[in-house]
Amino acid sequence: MMCVGVTVTYLTTKVPNFAVGDFVTTGIYASATAYILWNIKNPYLATPIGFIFGGLVAVVMYLTVLRPLIRRGSSLVMLMIATLAVDIIFTGVDLLFIEDTTSLYGVELTHKGFNLYTLFPL
Repeated sequence: MMCVGVTVTYLTTKVPNFAVGDFVTTGIYASATAYILWNIKNPYLATPIGFIFGGLVAVVMYLTVLRPLIRRGSSLVMLMIATLAVDIIFTGVDLLFIEDTTSLYGVELTHKGFNLYTLFPL
């Protein structure tokens, strides 16, 4: 699914978007938050929330960052640097979201499901 997102983004904007991974991460965190905080019985029922939220974040990024730069005639390198900056910003926002969720609700987003240490014990 991520490859389809990267391909569609590149075909529509002609810009390699480095922030696609963060859109997916943001959608996954939205889905995990809905699953944990709303006590949804099946995690697959929260998956559409992640798709919708990640897609909306990507559209907002395009409308607020890439579209104005394209209209001003920015070069391809400038557009790639802009997507890299958005990637760095979203990484920080995602980390702040995880920290706030843990401190406000007392719930870690990783408390349900697999843990890396149980998958690969040392």
